Amino acid sequence: MAAVFACTLLISHPPHGQVDAARAASHLGLSAPDLAVKANYPIPEIWAAEEDEARARTLASAIGEAGIKLALASGQALADIPPHDPVQSVSVTELGVVLLAEGRRVELAWDARLLGVYYTPRAGGGAKEQPSRGVRERGAACDAPFFDLFVPGGDALGRFAALANLTEFAGLGESGTLSPAGRVARFAQLCEERFPAGQVDRRLLNMQIRHWPPPATLVAPHLVRKGFSFSSAGLAELLGKLGPALAEPSHCEFASRLVYLTWRFGEEAGS
Repeated sequence: MAAVFACTLLISHPPHGQVDAARAASHLGLSAPDLAVKANYPIPEIWAAEEDEARARTLASAIGEAGIKLALASGQALADIPPHDPVQSVSVTELGVVLLAEGRRVELAWDARLLGVYYTPRAGGGAKEQPSRGVRERGAACDAPFFDLFVPGGDALGRFAALANLTEFAGLGESGTLSPAGRVARFAQLCEERFPAGQVDRRLLNMQIRHWPPPATLVAPHLVRKGFSFSSAGLAELLGKLGPALAEPSHCEFASRLVYLTWRFGEEAGS
């Protein structure tokens, strides 16, 4: 795989500790109130991207001393995360879980080490804004729940998504009367209970979705979104350097990637 822009990402890893907002803000060029807002955001996001790895580690240490939990990951690690393969069917057996995804049969024994990221959109809230005409977002649609399974395997990472509007489930027990979204929820619960070496992250539950604004808006002086917050000019520029496959991801798709990076490179996430 071709090398990408070499940088180290500082990714927030909420929930945080007792935060000294003024102290943390001084290291990021933010005001204390702005830092407090970012610290209260329950979903991982990129807070800084440093070309000098040593500076990134020094910055992370200083911010960590102010009560902020961070994960450090390379830009390459973000770029290397594959798009998820939609799962056509899930079968739960005595030995584990069998997935049929894009014509592949994937068997996951109960002792498998994996991460499940459970996403649901904000109930009744809709998106902050509608997708802009001409901006085609990549990755998962964010209007329905999904359960993203990240499965490490040798040199390759497997990524499979159980989708409310696509996946058929067998062996979930008393699930016949559940809605499609309810079956995804039941599958997430089962994975949480039955994979002792795995983890289910629920930080994307009830997530408020944003969309990319038109390109002209990204350079407008009145743009409110700063730094590397989702659909900001800074994030668009960074992702453009990391490769075309990362251009304009959907909010839930991008958030799921960052959750995986906190799981791989940060402390164990509370879920």
